[in-house]
Amino acid sequence: MPSRPSLPSLPSSLSLAHKLTAATVALVGAMALIGWIAVSGISTVGDASTHLADSRAETDAALQLKYRSADLNGWQTAYAFAIALGLENATADTAPDRGAFLKSADLLEKELRT
Repeated sequence: MPSRPSLPSLPSSLSLAHKLTAATVALVGAMALIGWIAVSGISTVGDASTHLADSRAETDAALQLKYRSADLNGWQTAYAFAIALGLENATADTAPDRGAFLKSADLLEKELRT
């Protein structure tokens, strides 16, 4: 079988100056690539942070509505129980349970508008 001619080793055929230049170019290129990856990562982190802040505000609003809804339900139950017990003036707006129910309903309605 005929032998193939061997190719000269590229690094050994270059002068020291050329080798240092090639190493410097490779290093600068690697640093540029790392810098580009870092900058794109920072913008991604910024976008995620903004999204997280928006989500937190929505979660806080939902939890506030949950609280207002539970408060309304509790006062509605107390108001209905007062009526079931046959308490005098239980259906009047000035009755303690009905008054608290109406106030809670107003607060829930205001929360829903915002």
